[in-house]
Amino acid sequence: MLHLMMESLVVSGEDVESDAPSRRTSVTFAPGVRGGWDIGDSQLVLAVSAPIVQQHGAPTSTALVTYVSYELRFKK
Repeated sequence: MLHLMMESLVVSGEDVESDAPSRRTSVTFAPGVRGGWDIGDSQLVLAVSAPIVQQHGAPTSTALVTYVSYELRFKK
């Protein structure tokens, strides 16, 4: 099970500390991939994503996010 991911986020805020209020907007795109493998009654999930943040007037920043999950079967 291999899944490509694309997440996005837009944040808009107003700066009211100055004499002339201004609005700032930042946009985040996070392409990534997620894989899951069955191991008996359990599942191992690995994911990686690279968020790219663009904010008006600031340099673009990037990061690397990883995720590991070992999931057990739900039993009553």
